[in-house]
Amino acid sequence: GSESDNGMDIDDDDDENKNTRRIPVAQRLVTRLVGLTEDDSVNVRAALAMVATELAPLLGKDASVSNLLPPMLLLLRDSSSEVRLNIISSLSLLNDVIGTDLLHQSLLPAILDLADDGKWRIRLAVIERIPLLAKQLGSDFFDDRLLGLCVGWLGDDISSIREAAAKNLQELTALLGTEWSVQ
Repeated sequence: GSESDNGMDIDDDDDENKNTRRIPVAQRLVTRLVGLTEDDSVNVRAALAMVATELAPLLGKDASVSNLLPPMLLLLRDSSSEVRLNIISSLSLLNDVIGTDLLHQSLLPAILDLADDGKWRIRLAVIERIPLLAKQLGSDFFDDRLLGLCVGWLGDDISSIREAAAKNLQELTALLGTEWSVQ
């Protein structure tokens, strides 16, 4: 009886210690991350863009919104297309943690800017994320904010963009239903 109760107390203390140690470490990492968003090396910023969102599940929603989201927005507007491409490719983890309301308030405007980016690889990366965005944001919001982009990409000068846009509409039809596609 009492020995197992003591064992539980020790385990509970260990879990508490792990959680209290994890948060300061994550906060220190975020502090470093913020500094790295302004690093002179494109390679450093590009590498950071690939992995920075992995902190979101550790930080939780509130800390991710206040500490992680601002540097992610900086990376989305980086002068290097490789950095922008990497951050777009890694956003789903952050989206899962912060939720759709904050997604369309903060990240969506930056993503919409990238949808018209001069670099076709950036536009392609945005196109490839559209079904995920549609799923997270719902068909009504998608129709209001993103459908025009998807149709516009069908007339892009780059054949890879047109091809991806057509495939995208096929995926969106599978996701949102044939009734959606007919409307």
